[in-house]
Order: sequence, then structure tokens, then C-alpha cells
Amino acid sequence: GGGGGADDEAMASIRTCQAMIDDLFKLLEDSDNLTPEQLLEYAKKISEMTKKLAAELNALAKTTDDPELKQQLVQGARIAKDKAMQIKIVAAVQASGGPGAVNNVGPAARGLRAEVGGILKAVQQTGLQREQKAAKEQSLALGSVVKLWRDEHQ
Repeated sequence: GGGGGADDEAMASIRTCQAMIDDLFKLLEDSDNLTPEQLLEYAKKISEMTKKLAAELNALAKTTDDPELKQQLVQGARIAKDKAMQIKIVAAVQASGGPGAVNNVGPAARGLRAEVGGILKAVQQTGLQREQKAAKEQSLALGSVVKLWRDEHQ
């Protein structure tokens, strides 16, 4: 089991992504009752978190052999960044529009949330595949040990 370096790194990356997604979800839930000043701060925070998440997702995409998952991760990263930018723009418009401005940040935040939910599934799928691969390699290794032992003790 000496070759687990990249896999361990990928699993750590998967955990990091999941933690970031959790934080984003928490943040995206409070979009509806914010003052205009809070909205701008909020949008900035979401944008920064999303950028970090996107970088992590792109790094994770490089570690998977599955082309479909790779595409999901890369695409998810790009769409999440776009949606975070949209929240920033909408927040700026809303903040400058005064108290009567329609809250479009909520719907934009929910859009990002749905997108991030989809990304989470892809991240979990990647993790699952890695675990299955590791388990398979382990049982193959175990099988050859057992075979060797049998051969020696016949």
C-alpha cells in the first residue's frame, strides 16, 4: 500500500470540497433578510468561497480517470463561479436600489445552491469510485498473498 499518495490527496481534496460546499450552503440560506450593506459583504464572501471551491474542484478533476466525472467537476466549477458573479451583480444593483428594490439575491443564491448540490453529488461519486478502486486493489493484493501462502503450504 505505498502508492496511496495521489489517492490520499484526492480524498483530502474531496473532504475539503465537501466542507466548502457545507459552508456555502449555510451562507446561501441567509440571503433573504439582509440589509443592502450586508448583501454586498455577503455577495463578496460567496464569490470568494466559490472561487476557492472552483480551484479545488478543478484540482480534483485532474485526479479522476472518469471522463464524465471530470467534465461534471470542471463544468460545475465554471457554472458555480458564473452564478456567484451573478449574485455579486444582483447584490450591487439591490444595494443601490434602496429599500423598495426587489430581492433578486435570494433566487440567485438558490440557483447557486442547486448548482452546488449537483457538484456535491459529483464530488461524492468521485470519492466513491476512489474507495471502490482502493478496495478492489486491496482485495487483489490480499488474494495474491493468500495464493502465495497456499502455494507454499501445499
